[in-house]
Amino acid sequence: MPRLNPILLAGLLILTAWGAGAQEIVILHENDTHGHLFSAEQTADGRHGGAARLATLVARERAANPGRVLLLHAGDILSRGDALTNWSGGAANFEVMRRIGFDALTPGNGDYYWGPDALT
Repeated sequence: MPRLNPILLAGLLILTAWGAGAQEIVILHENDTHGHLFSAEQTADGRHGGAARLATLVARERAANPGRVLLLHAGDILSRGDALTNWSGGAANFEVMRRIGFDALTPGNGDYYWGPDALT
C-alpha cells in the first residue's frame, strides 16, 4: 500500500481546490469496517455491503470521474474481524484494500490489537 505524507496530501488538496485551473475531485471515504470483508447486512432484497460491493461502487465512481477520485480509509480496519481477518492477521484486509486501490489510510485504535507489526 503506498504511503502518503498527510501534510503533502493536504497541500495537494488545497492546490487542487484553489490553484489556477482548479478541477473538481471526488473524495470517497470509509471507516470502521472492523475486519468485515463480506456482506453482513441482510435486507429484503438480499445482502448488502462488503468489499465486493465497495469495489463495484469505487470502480463506478472512477469510471465516471477518471483521474479525479481519492479513496481514503479512516481506520478501524481490523478490529473485531470476521474469520478471514482473524486467520490472516489482517493481511487479507490490506490485500483487498490494495486491489480496490485505496490511496491512503489512517490506522484507528482497533488496528493495533495485534500489535504494530500487523500494519506493515
